[in-house]
Amino acid sequence: MVVDACKWYNSTHDLCSVMARLAAERAGLAMGRRIACYEYAVTEAPSDEGEALDLDDAALSRKTAAAHRYEALSLEVENLIARIGIEAFKREALRPVTTDLERMRPRSKPFYETHGESRVAAGQYSTVIRYEQHFRPFVATLIAAVRNAAPARGIGIQP
Repeated sequence: MVVDACKWYNSTHDLCSVMARLAAERAGLAMGRRIACYEYAVTEAPSDEGEALDLDDAALSRKTAAAHRYEALSLEVENLIARIGIEAFKREALRPVTTDLERMRPRSKPFYETHGESRVAAGQYSTVIRYEQHFRPFVATLIAAVRNAAPARGIGIQP
C-alpha cells in the first residue's frame, strides 16, 4: 500500500494517510500476514530512504503535465518546483512506514492550522481545522471503530 506522507500540511491528505494505513492493517489481519505500507513525500523533495524510482525526461514531462492538468493544484506544483527544483521531481521515493497510528503527532503547529487562520482572518473560512480539537479526536474514534469492527469477511479476502 502506498500513501501520502503524513506531513501536517493538508488535513485531508493526512486523513487519507491514516485511512490507508488502517486499511493495510485491517487487510493484513484478514489475510493473516502483514501488508507492507509505504509513504511518499508530497510537499518536499524525496529522501534517499526506501525504494526509489528514477524517472527519465519523458516520464518527468508526463508527470508534471498531469499535475498541471489538475487546476486546483497547478499553483502548488509551481510553488513546489520553485522551492525544491524540477530535478527533485525525477525521483519517486517510497519509504516503509508503520501502521502505528498512535505515534503520529505533529512536532509543531500544522500548516493547515496556520493556513486556516489566515483564511479565517481574510473572511474566506468560518472555522479553522485544529489538530487537538478536530483531527486527533476524529482519528482516535476512527481507529477505535475500525479495530473494534467485526472481522472482514465476504470481500474476496480470506483470513
